[in-house]
Amino acid sequence: MTDAIGAVVEAKFGHRGIFRGRNGGSAWSKHNEVTEQIPATSEAAIDATIAYCEYVWKRYGRFPAYLAPYRTVLGFQACHLDAEFYERFYRPEALSDSHRKDFKAQSR
Repeated sequence: MTDAIGAVVEAKFGHRGIFRGRNGGSAWSKHNEVTEQIPATSEAAIDATIAYCEYVWKRYGRFPAYLAPYRTVLGFQACHLDAEFYERFYRPEALSDSHRKDFKAQSR
């Protein structure tokens, strides 16, 4: 569990992680400005997560304990996006032309 949790923390906050990497691998227009405001997960939180996950594994012999290890859930959400918000905070390609047309139609 320590290795698995360490891998998740590294993927988020490591040198090339989405919240620390300077590669700008997100849709935010000011990636570095946004990610610099995201605090790293504390060592206490990481240790608590490891302890909890190890407890579940030892107690139930599987992880997660009550859900199937592999589960597919299909979800769908529909709403009208605020194009002005995306134009301010995201890269232009974050919204498709369809989204922009829908926003214009709803703004009338």
